[in-house]
Amino acid sequence: MIKALIVDDEIKGTETLRLLLKEHCPEVQVMDVAYSADEAIRKISNLTPDLVFLDISMPYVDGFSLLDKIGTIHFEIIFVTAHSEYAIKAFKRNAVDYLLKPIKPSELVNSVKKCQKKLSQSAHLQKLQNQLFFFKEALTIHKIAIHNRTEIMLVDIEDIIWFEADRNYSIIHLMNGKKITSTKPLADYEKTVPEEIFLRIHKKNLINRSHINTFKKGERLIIMVDGSVLEVSRLKSPLILAALSG
Repeated sequence: MIKALIVDDEIKGTETLRLLLKEHCPEVQVMDVAYSADEAIRKISNLTPDLVFLDISMPYVDGFSLLDKIGTIHFEIIFVTAHSEYAIKAFKRNAVDYLLKPIKPSELVNSVKKCQKKLSQSAHLQKLQNQLFFFKEALTIHKIAIHNRTEIMLVDIEDIIWFEADRNYSIIHLMNGKKITSTKPLADYEKTVPEEIFLRIHKKNLINRSHINTFKKGERLIIMVDGSVLEVSRLKSPLILAALSG
């Protein structure tokens, strides 16, 4: 669903566009209408639309000046106007499209399709950027501080197979076969370790996904490289399956 805001100083124009969208573009949800630039700026800030249908010729502040006031644009723009002479200037603003009034339904449908494509590409790019950021963050965190009663040990994350909850304590299972009992609860470690590396599979267990040997989906059991057989909660099972599949 595309969240949209209509900006036009003419009530007739906004109602016509709203009806056309409802009839021909059901994938567009008109969140609200703004009848002036100042009203539009407030509503864009509050509603964070994906798409703004923007009239160019408005009193006091036109559509281009409105965009200048906003600064950084985090939405797609389809200009809607009765004046064809603004087309070049509109496309220099990276508009998705430029519709002339009266709006033809076929042209409106094509414009919305262009918007869908751009939004899909932007979402995919953002996902890739987020993944890159998370991986960079994960790579910078090489060790984790393990607290016990008398000292703090710095342990390489890659050496940790899994965390086990033991009331208000945690037991850390390591690749060398050793176990460390920590005075911190499992919830504290879950907040500390990179979520791209560790998975919470049960209220009792937090595991390093790189040390998973097998996931028995039907039985909801994970076998770690050290031979430990850990239960996956019913609630977590779909999430774990998706994480491992992805």
